[in-house]
Amino acid sequence: MKVAIDFQVLETHDPRRILVSDFSEWLHLDKEQSSIEVTVPNREPVMLPFKKFAINGLNSVNLGLGCGNEGQLLDLPDGIYKITVLGCPDKFQKTKYYLQNDIAQSKLDKLFTMVDYDCKNVDKERREKLLTLDYLMRTAEAATRQGNLTLAEDFFECALEQINSYLRCDNCF
Repeated sequence: MKVAIDFQVLETHDPRRILVSDFSEWLHLDKEQSSIEVTVPNREPVMLPFKKFAINGLNSVNLGLGCGNEGQLLDLPDGIYKITVLGCPDKFQKTKYYLQNDIAQSKLDKLFTMVDYDCKNVDKERREKLLTLDYLMRTAEAATRQGNLTLAEDFFECALEQINSYLRCDNCF
């Protein structure tokens, strides 16, 4: 058996946190230091200690984005994060990309729950708009998982533009 670094980003539905769970086979490296390098969209990479066999929390403080009033965590920006877990020596590493979209999803949730209709008589135009937005978001997530970051960014930006447009428009929903 050989060292196999593996991790999973866990869904939190909390824009203030990203959780990274370790599923690695560390073998002889289990006592050695490990780290996680995180690239927040449009930022320089940040290197942090990585706890093996545990869930590692990422937030605005440890990612160097600051904190709000009274030390409260800030929302992490939406976008594609590059996450690399490194063993020691760093020839053992794994990189994954993660689409953080909790802020956009919260806005989409708001559109879904703008209730001014009878659930037995759903407005078809409204339903089609919502299905399109959901499709754009899911495609961005799938493209990120598949490593097609250009497609992911395009679909995510398109979804975000439309979501924000609908939220600004009084008569669109």
